[in-house]
Amino acid sequence: VAAWGRSAEALEALRRDAVRACEAGAPEPEMRLTRCDLADPEAVERAVGELLEDWGGIDVLVNNAGVLGTPAALERKSPAEMARVLGVNALAPMLLARRCLPVMAQQETGGTIVSVSSAAGVMGCAGAADYCASKFALFGFMESLRLEVRARGLAGRVACVTVCPGYIAHEMAPGVGPAAEPAAPPGAGEEKQESQKKPPGGLLSLDEVARAVV
Repeated sequence: VAAWGRSAEALEALRRDAVRACEAGAPEPEMRLTRCDLADPEAVERAVGELLEDWGGIDVLVNNAGVLGTPAALERKSPAEMARVLGVNALAPMLLARRCLPVMAQQETGGTIVSVSSAAGVMGCAGAADYCASKFALFGFMESLRLEVRARGLAGRVACVTVCPGYIAHEMAPGVGPAAEPAAPPGAGEEKQESQKKPPGGLLSLDEVARAVV
């Protein structure tokens, strides 16, 4: 298993989770953890190239990196923050798929490209316009890629899978949900933060999403 991400802490947490998952007696998986800005085309090219040089192939690509940005009215978001959200959530999966698809198409075992979009990729959410836009873009990209793979005669070798989870119990998304009130304009008070409640039926766990991917 290889994992790429900007945060050394998050990568180490991933390693610990993998070790805990194997405590029942299964052997600990071989893991390659690499810090990488996935929105940087040169960094992606370098990371994938190094992996192929060492391992020779890629069986499954899971585009799971994501950033929410600051839940706020659109005019309160900086251009740099919006660019970052779109870069990580939409551009990075495109860059990785662009690099990995030819490898999967040529190798004997084929491959699978999985992208974790979101319910926010098929419906809007107040205060998260940039995030929703990025997830809509990812959903559209995967739909188009699936059709392209079919048109190129690769459907039997490369599978394209999109997962759109609902609201997840995760530190990345506090206070964002379908019950959220419209984000306040600049200068307005910050009361009513608790109005952004959990959606009906509760939140998904990370394990539930992982099982759906698998």
